[in-house]
Amino acid sequence: MSDITNRDLVELKRLAEDGRRLTLPGWEFALLWGTLVVLADTLSYAALRGTIVLPITAVWIAFIVLGWAGSMILGARLRRDPRAPALANRLTAATWISVGCGITACFVGVLVSNQVPGQIMVPIAHSGMGIAFGVLGALTGRRWLFLIALGWWTTVVAGFLMLDRVEILLLSAGGAMFLLVLPALALARAARDA
Repeated sequence: MSDITNRDLVELKRLAEDGRRLTLPGWEFALLWGTLVVLADTLSYAALRGTIVLPITAVWIAFIVLGWAGSMILGARLRRDPRAPALANRLTAATWISVGCGITACFVGVLVSNQVPGQIMVPIAHSGMGIAFGVLGALTGRRWLFLIALGWWTTVVAGFLMLDRVEILLLSAGGAMFLLVLPALALARAARDA
């Protein structure tokens, strides 16, 4: 075998070992973003229903700013975590950053283009979340993460069916609560018990 093949095999073996030890530091990110989504969706729903007077675009801009600012603070702390250098943890971080950047880019595109309804962000964001949880399930071997991914993808289909209804925001808030906040708390417990 060539040196490249041998290095690939060593790296794959290390990834498999890392996956077995993966404690998923960084659950705080899911808790932060999930909480912000629930809050932003709830405020937007109330504003659209006329319960409160609030500029919805400002809610979502604040959501993005607070989410990324919080992520930078949490990221700085995570980089000091002794588990962070593990290959599987780096792949986990890269997955979440990539999904977050993709969702943010779509949000900015929707906002500045004024060509598509903002509700399209629900199935777009939920699709990304499903991908991230699917990758986490594959990296860690935790089958329940695949069920979370399936839940997100189910909300993608439901979101497309609800694009013209304000209740899409309730779908999004519910998805964030049950498919992001609660799993974050479960991952926090697993990290604590590890």
